[in-house]
Amino acid sequence: PPAGVLALLQMWSPMARHDWLSSERERMSSLRLRAKGELKRQKSIREYGTVADQPEMIRLWLFKKNKKIGLDPTRISPQTRTRAWWRCTAGHLWCAEIRNVYRGTRCRTCYLLQRQSSKGSAKSQRRPTKLRREQ
Repeated sequence: PPAGVLALLQMWSPMARHDWLSSERERMSSLRLRAKGELKRQKSIREYGTVADQPEMIRLWLFKKNKKIGLDPTRISPQTRTRAWWRCTAGHLWCAEIRNVYRGTRCRTCYLLQRQSSKGSAKSQRRPTKLRREQ
């Protein structure tokens, strides 16, 4: 590789023996932020449990597809914003944030089908408008 690229590779390589460009203060800040995120995740799991603890969510969870993207229901809080794959009872697949499914969001296809059928039945059951009384 060219000299400039080689210098960049050495600069970011953990095996290279040199001073890092970032200051120790920046490194410590980064470590603190990572630790804070991990503590927040652990607190969320203590407070809400995991996805595996929610029987209704586990019934919808797509194990194979979520495993391919590295999601394990025993290690994820139901309040996380991570998107996962789900399968409704009618067999439709959809992708949604885990916290939205925890809060009650369901399959969009089923929702639209239900909405269409309710609109059709609402039209047939529409009451006639009342006439105003003239005084």
